Amino acid sequence: TRLRHLIGPRSGIIRGFHPIYEDIAAENTEITPKNEEAQNTILFFGFIRHYKGLDILLEAFAKLKNQRAKLKVVGECWKNFGEYTQLAKSLGIAERTTFINEYVPNEEVGDYFQKASLAALPYRSASGSGICQMAFSYGLPVVGSAVGSIAEVVVHNQNGFLVQAESPDALAMALDEALKPSINERLRHGVLNIRDRYSWQALAETIVSSHQKSIQETSSIIALTSIETN
Repeated sequence: TRLRHLIGPRSGIIRGFHPIYEDIAAENTEITPKNEEAQNTILFFGFIRHYKGLDILLEAFAKLKNQRAKLKVVGECWKNFGEYTQLAKSLGIAERTTFINEYVPNEEVGDYFQKASLAALPYRSASGSGICQMAFSYGLPVVGSAVGSIAEVVVHNQNGFLVQAESPDALAMALDEALKPSINERLRHGVLNIRDRYSWQALAETIVSSHQKSIQETSSIIALTSIETN
């Protein structure tokens, strides 16, 4: 709606998506965690900013029934990092929570995704999210807020779970469910089955198809205008 307002109501808009990382996806086709460390591990990955809801995730993690679960927070915090570590301590989850407050170079990203059961995106708001497609590329299901593009690419109960934003209780229930081995395996199947939908080839076909449709519609308008003029 905001884009339509900015560029005008008659301007064409192609609704695309963030493609998966195909070179990574080709090497990650397992439907079970690769090793014991990955079992019951929840990954929060990427720059830490308020809108991404890490505090909500920490509160949800404290409510989990699965006491074997571990939370790994990986990414550079822009400010107030101490507030998150202090919150983890006050919630009694510090021993099960690992904070890696630093930028992660591309060659090290896989080390974290391959040692997790799922990715958590507890965002308060969102437009696009490369983290979601990164998780899919590594075969991980996503438990995230039903906001922005997260709600467009996560198919509830197929390749992850969607929950109400800013609800630690709902997030905790979804995380507990997604960590169950049989359900986690089913969601991983769902990720593998849906990845072709978000390939670069699919994006290219979307753009070409939309462009061809736009040309046809423009030709029709020109022809109609010509008839009316004559």
